[in-house]
Amino acid sequence: MNIGMSNGFQENFASKWAKKLIGGILVFIILICLCGCKHMKLNIRSYPDTNQGQPVYVMIRSVNAKKFLTDSYQDIADKVFADPPDPSVIDYQAILPGQKQKIKLKKPDTSVGIYCMFTEPGEEWKIILPQPLNSKYKIALEKNRITEK
Repeated sequence: MNIGMSNGFQENFASKWAKKLIGGILVFIILICLCGCKHMKLNIRSYPDTNQGQPVYVMIRSVNAKKFLTDSYQDIADKVFADPPDPSVIDYQAILPGQKQKIKLKKPDTSVGIYCMFTEPGEEWKIILPQPLNSKYKIALEKNRITEK
C-alpha cells in the first residue's frame, strides 16, 4: 500500500513540475515576442569595393513615402551632421568596406529610410522599408548602391 501512495505522490509531483515548466516556457516565449515586436535589426554587409574602398556613412531615419521620394542627396547630407540633430534621424553609422554591421533599432510608427553617403552615389543610394516593418532586414552596400536582400 505504501508503494501505491509513493507512485501517486511521484506522479502528482511530476505533473505539477511539468505544468510549471510549460507555463514558464510560455511566459518566456510571450516576453520574447513582445520585446522582438518593438525592435528591428538591420544586418548590413558591405563589399570590399563599396564606395571605392572608402568608409560610407549610412543614415537611418523615420520618413513617409512622399518625403522619401523628394529627399535629395544634399538634403540628406545636411541631416547627417546637423546641429541640433534632425529629429527624424534614428541612427547613423560609418560602415567600412568589406565589413558587416548589425544595427538594432526601435521600430518607428512610420516607414524607415536608409540613405548612403557614397562618394559617387548611383541611382540607388537610398531605400525605404515600408510599414509594417519586419523584425530583420538584410542590407547590402555594393559599389555605389544599396539593396535589400
